Amino acid sequence: MLVFAGACSDSSSSDAKKETTTTVNNGTVVTASGPIDLEVGGRATIELEANPTTGFQWTFTSEPDTAVVRVVSDTYVAGSTAAVGSGGQQTIVIEGVSAGSTTIELAYSRPWETGVTPAETATFAVTVG
Repeated sequence: MLVFAGACSDSSSSDAKKETTTTVNNGTVVTASGPIDLEVGGRATIELEANPTTGFQWTFTSEPDTAVVRVVSDTYVAGSTAAVGSGGQQTIVIEGVSAGSTTIELAYSRPWETGVTPAETATFAVTVG
C-alpha cells in the first residue's frame, strides 16, 4: 500500500507492507512516517493502494476538522495494467485552511460488512501552521 505521511496501522495479517510517500506544498516528494505539517494554503496528497474490484475501499472513519484542513479531492485512479482484477490508487488531496491540528482516519473495508474489522487502517495527524 502506498500511504502518505502519517502514522499508519496495518491490521491485516498480510505480509504486504505499505510504503509511505509524502507530497507536500511544492510537489517535493519526501518519504516519512511522521505527522503531516502544512502551511495555510499548502496541499498534501495521500495515495493509498486500492482495488475496488475486491469490494474494498478506503473510507473516512474520522473526517478532519474542516476549520483546519479541507479535502480538495478523493478519487480512484486505475492502474496502468488492463488485467482483470488489478488495482490502482485512491488519491486524497488535502489543503491547510487555518492554523491548528486535526486527525484523518481511514479504513480499508467493504462497506456492506458491518461489525467487521477493517483489512487496514491509516491515521494521519495533521498540523497547519
